[in-house]
Amino acid sequence: MANTLLLRLVWLWPCLPWLFGWGPAAMLRWQGDAAATRAGEYWRLFSASWVHLDMQHALLNTTSLLLVCWLCPPARRAGLWPLAVLPALLLPLLEAGPFAGASGVAYAWAMWLLLGWPAGRWRWLAVLLLVGKVAWQSGQGSLLAGHPVAHGAHWLGLLLATLLHLVCQIAVRPTPRKRQPGGACA
Repeated sequence: MANTLLLRLVWLWPCLPWLFGWGPAAMLRWQGDAAATRAGEYWRLFSASWVHLDMQHALLNTTSLLLVCWLCPPARRAGLWPLAVLPALLLPLLEAGPFAGASGVAYAWAMWLLLGWPAGRWRWLAVLLLVGKVAWQSGQGSLLAGHPVAHGAHWLGLLLATLLHLVCQIAVRPTPRKRQPGGACA
């Protein structure tokens, strides 16, 4: 029953931008900032992915996260949980400056969804297109609402989803004597 509840609660993650808010006041309090975190503001490790630059930024990320939740098969939804938290926890190691938004989480979730598709040409084409999109955006040096985009978060999301997928593939690999059920990493 707890597993079913967790799978249902995954739908709450995309709604967090509406709790943390957006704009300059919300950014000052919640955005990711390595220096502020080292100074004791540890909540920023969690809140950075859920505060946004403006309402359009929050709406784009919320929409993409809800779409992935809807498309993700229930057997793979448990993998969305660690991918909702890890990008913001690890991003301060890559980017010292302030950052905000759930796009790192959105890219992680999208990669997790694509890697769970049945093996074949279409899965790898979709993965290649997603990686190509991130590479193209990174090369553009884009801005969002006047702020530089944290491309490191996008790459980190893709990497974390890929690593989690590989770990799960190894963990559920059948042994020669007994086949194990798919479990949370299916």
